[in-house]
Amino acid sequence: MATLTPDHYRSATEYSFNEDQTEAIIRTVAYHRHDFPQSVIFFSEREHDKIRSSIATPFQRSSNVGLGSLDRLPLELLFDMLGLLDMHSLFQFRQTNLRSRQMVDSLSQYQRAVSHGLNLFRALLQTRLATDISLLDFDKALCTKTCVFCGQFGGFISILAWKRCCFKCLQESPETQVRTEVIQVLAWNILDGSALTKTPHSDGIFSSGYYSCQPATAHTFPDHRKH
Repeated sequence: MATLTPDHYRSATEYSFNEDQTEAIIRTVAYHRHDFPQSVIFFSEREHDKIRSSIATPFQRSSNVGLGSLDRLPLELLFDMLGLLDMHSLFQFRQTNLRSRQMVDSLSQYQRAVSHGLNLFRALLQTRLATDISLLDFDKALCTKTCVFCGQFGGFISILAWKRCCFKCLQESPETQVRTEVIQVLAWNILDGSALTKTPHSDGIFSSGYYSCQPATAHTFPDHRKH
């Protein structure tokens, strides 16, 4: 059954275009912002499909091996402990045996992480920052809606500051700024180098300057100037 188009969606005049304008129209309506993938860590859904079943689904068989001394704890306490584990330790614990895999997979916070935050989870593991973020921290950020800096919708998370933020604040907020070793050398006389935090980053293309980066170490420090 055909649906009627609301009046306010109808054009007062009929629009027509030449066939040679088709590609230009498609490019315009399908516009893709190239600065997004150059400012964020992103994995395609095709890459997720390769690991989704193994990282999110328990094996469909019973376990004859327990968790050792942890089996003496009440389930409520064990679940609370797992929620406080950092994401890397939780990932390692899940790989211990079938019982530990079932325990982690039964956590609602973990299911939300691998169902709706797999891109973020992989970014934490690849940058080795997963040791700093607990499952509860991850879940809280995942369920937060607004940017902590401006109050607008926050579609991104700065994995260094661990703050939910919008794209504008991700690029411009002093708390989310990143500097490479090159800029670190230029600023060495301004800041104490021993206070800098070293963070390995992923392969890929980063920044709006279209520079291709190999695995290296990024140093972060406060900078109140616009990046």
